[in-house]
Amino acid sequence: MINTISDEYCKLLSDKLKQGDVIAFLGSAVSKTYKDRRTNKTYFGIKMASEIVKDLSEKKMYIKPDMNFEQAFFSIKYKEERNEVERLLQGYIKTHNMNPLPAHSILAGLDFSAYLTTNFDNLLEKALDKQKDYSVIINDKDVSRWQMKNKTPIIKLHGCISRPDTMIACEDEYRPLISREPVLASLIKVLLSNKVILFCGFSLSDVDFRVAYQELKDILGNYMPKSYAIVYDFTEYEKNYWEQQGVILIKSDLTEFLKKLRNAYIKNINYDNSSWINNTFFDKLSQSKTSPTETQAINVFLEQLQQEIKNPQLSIKDIVTQAETAIQEIKNNKKMFQSMKKMWDDVQNMLDSISEEDIEEAEQTIDNIIDQRKSNAELLSKKHRTIVKNNTNILVYSQSIRVMDLLKAVSKRIQQTCTIYICECRPKSANAFQDAIDICEYLKDTLYTKVIIPDATVGNVLSRKKVDMVLLGAHAVYYSNNEWVSFVNTCGTNMILGMAKLYSVQVYIIAESSKINMIDNNQIEDIIYDEEENTFNNFIPEYREENSLSILNTRYDLCEANSDIVLLTNN
Repeated sequence: MINTISDEYCKLLSDKLKQGDVIAFLGSAVSKTYKDRRTNKTYFGIKMASEIVKDLSEKKMYIKPDMNFEQAFFSIKYKEERNEVERLLQGYIKTHNMNPLPAHSILAGLDFSAYLTTNFDNLLEKALDKQKDYSVIINDKDVSRWQMKNKTPIIKLHGCISRPDTMIACEDEYRPLISREPVLASLIKVLLSNKVILFCGFSLSDVDFRVAYQELKDILGNYMPKSYAIVYDFTEYEKNYWEQQGVILIKSDLTEFLKKLRNAYIKNINYDNSSWINNTFFDKLSQSKTSPTETQAINVFLEQLQQEIKNPQLSIKDIVTQAETAIQEIKNNKKMFQSMKKMWDDVQNMLDSISEEDIEEAEQTIDNIIDQRKSNAELLSKKHRTIVKNNTNILVYSQSIRVMDLLKAVSKRIQQTCTIYICECRPKSANAFQDAIDICEYLKDTLYTKVIIPDATVGNVLSRKKVDMVLLGAHAVYYSNNEWVSFVNTCGTNMILGMAKLYSVQVYIIAESSKINMIDNNQIEDIIYDEEENTFNNFIPEYREENSLSILNTRYDLCEANSDIVLLTNN
């Protein structure tokens, strides 16, 4: 029953997130050590307030274990000095060499309109560094510097470890926000107008939670929005009490709920409703706004496998079992990821031959595989980068890591003379031109002139001799009797090949050797044409339902090899 209720709230909140109507309010438990129950992996975080007080009581005679956090640090300030308070907190909150926890990463990847927090640490900021632009706002002066249109605000009500003098840690330093930072209080009132608050990482017994909630009520008065709090456990009395206050309690582990919320949100933004991308082994891809490439999936999988083996919480056998589950999920959802299947068969055979005790050999095996992949990729780029000459105009279509790596390997001197036409392919994202934008991001450190074009203009730019060559990747390459006979790439490729042939534009297909498949003379290539991501799920849904409209968004083209197309591999 709880899971069903939790799923209902995830759907509701994902709808609100899509509309930009949710603000996250973070408490201390977001940053505490977390153990993934599914993988038994531990993510180390920051000590909780009670743990800090206990530790201090063992070091300083005047600190009693039954003191709360604010009392303990008031005593330190009174007995010693404020500098000692800051020194100690900086010692307990050493985030410079700490990675964000899963909760931070998920929170950073969701489209909250703002973040409020009582935490001193900057782990959320670290997670956001990879996701979006943000502004940390602590006081009235920060409000004036905030660029509202461009940056998501992180409002730190009790200060930040990066600015030690702003940290409110002692009992005598707590004053209502509306009296100490009136401009910031007014900003919060504007931000929370018609929004929903999601409280994360608070315990119902936390003084922080009650104080923070009361502070918001003081600022907003009768305009306090409906709120939700993710709580591991609560009594019937607490449920009724907080519902009367306008807070719906959701019984769940915080990180597990956030994962569910992320899954619901991903479905809601139409890009990919497959379960494989939320598996731990592919988790780094979960915030991608378009369909990840096979190369990206393989690289992320191997990196996670490497991490699991280097920091084992499980036996090698159990790690292989979990990895096999992840591969099975991707097999079910990405049937054309043939290189992924071949890679895993090789890796599994190697790991199965290693004894449980020989962790070092397992580590070395994965390291060697990753190094070999990198070596093959570098060889492919260096071997063929000379095809790009000065003043070459290049057309690329659909993300291919190997195509982009080759372009990056071209000398800067030549890059600055060349133009890349980045053709947006058939919908792979709910966001317009997202695939082309991702290619631009990958190539942002290059000196090419970049031009984004829709696929409908391919014939136009080729006919007007604006393009000198076409560079394409491949999902699979097929050989029969040692001759290249065909390849598979994103739907739309056949159209480009036909136009290139018509206007005598050279085409290169770039693929590493792992993409090559041998078939018999009479064997038909095993192609799955169906759409794998339901990109159109929520496009004009009412219109589709009312008019019994279906949508076909074919994923792949099977393309014939011919003398006009050159295949480039690392062999």
